[in-house]
Amino acid sequence: MKEGMPPSKDMLGKPLVNDRSIYSPLFLKEVNDKVDNISERNDYINELFLYFIIPLYEKVYQLKYAGKQNLKSLQLEQWLYFALRRVTRKKVSSLELLSSYIKASLSLIYILLVSLLYILALPAYILVSFKSEIRHVRSESIAVIRSTATYSKIAFLEKEGVLFFFDSFAFKEEQKRLSLYSAPIFVRLTGLIVIPWLGLKDFITLFLTARKYLGFLSSVKVLAHYKKRIAHKVSFEFYLNYLLRHLKPKRFYTGNKEDRFALIENRLCEANYIKCICMPHGLEYAFRMPAGLVGDIFYCNSQNAKDYLSELYKYSKTHFFFDMNIVEKMLSKNVVNEEEKKVVFFPESREPEKNLSIIKFLKESNINFYLKLHAKDNIENYRPFVDKSFLIDDFTTGITNSITLARKSTILLEAIYNHSIPIAVLVDEKDRAYVEFMFPSLEDEKILKVYSFDELKNLIEELRGENV
Repeated sequence: MKEGMPPSKDMLGKPLVNDRSIYSPLFLKEVNDKVDNISERNDYINELFLYFIIPLYEKVYQLKYAGKQNLKSLQLEQWLYFALRRVTRKKVSSLELLSSYIKASLSLIYILLVSLLYILALPAYILVSFKSEIRHVRSESIAVIRSTATYSKIAFLEKEGVLFFFDSFAFKEEQKRLSLYSAPIFVRLTGLIVIPWLGLKDFITLFLTARKYLGFLSSVKVLAHYKKRIAHKVSFEFYLNYLLRHLKPKRFYTGNKEDRFALIENRLCEANYIKCICMPHGLEYAFRMPAGLVGDIFYCNSQNAKDYLSELYKYSKTHFFFDMNIVEKMLSKNVVNEEEKKVVFFPESREPEKNLSIIKFLKESNINFYLKLHAKDNIENYRPFVDKSFLIDDFTTGITNSITLARKSTILLEAIYNHSIPIAVLVDEKDRAYVEFMFPSLEDEKILKVYSFDELKNLIEELRGENV
């Protein structure tokens, strides 16, 4: 899930236009108009929209302002160049077009072979690596955990009697846990046939959908992205389907809100007449998803998000709620620390250069601070300004009783419920635009916002002066 999209830059790495003129109410309206033209409701459509169609439309929208005519003057990934050329109807030479189609066709064959290898190998691996543990368990409420972030948010449900299963290919846990794939031997044998069939169907569906909205050349990039992921997705689908049919629970809890796994969960719950309840581990977007958000009940991160999403999805079957007690259970670590608040910066996993500018300022301003890195981030991105002595390894320690700095992240909300003071550092135009227009949950009065480094320094000094 990824937070935000890659920046659009010129040859010098600078934004083509002011991002605030891109991410705006008008941009959101036009994005939602695009959604109205998408009829597909397959399991991949939300991800395709979020990671490929919106970045394409972002470029189209920028071109309206930048007035660029020569696409080659832009620094674009190849798939985006092809897609943008297609939607803007830019003519290219027959020789370039022929060469591109030949290369894409050869790549497509390779991607298909790799995908087939994985969708054949993974069910075989599951057959020999897992034992039957599901047959005798029973519960009216279950959840399948796919990430540490999800587990962190909904762990309280386990104490309330919800039976947890774990996606062993996405979540690594030292303790022995019930795996989604620990089905009886006859189910795992059946998977040897059914899973490859589901995978081949998904490959074709994904190709046809991507080709429709992005063109053939760009669709190959989409399939390259999913070549190893399809096997995991269809294996998850097959075993979740068995689990729901076998256990027949009344309630299913999920932390996935819009991705392919979320749509699988939603679809299978509907088919089995099971109430699906979403407790999202990430921020809700301000634009509609083609297949909507997941769940009969969706617990929002804030009252503002609840009001916004209720209007945005007013024709959806999903009912949106904000419950302070539920959110506190999701986000609070229940730790009390009476020491003076420390300054902790939580960098995002993407755009490390923006994180680096903040770290550099903190260091040069002689502000004592710590870093809690994202799991996908690396300290090497921020040398020589910091070393390992700046790191906080434990998330609970970092988020509790701190002056919490972040750019645009659910971290800012978590700080509210952990005796911390959240500060959104919005020195970057795109970050500012995302907070103002793209993430309704971050419109919370408890989140302090600074728009320059001077404001940041003054606010930290002010809080320090108040001995918070």
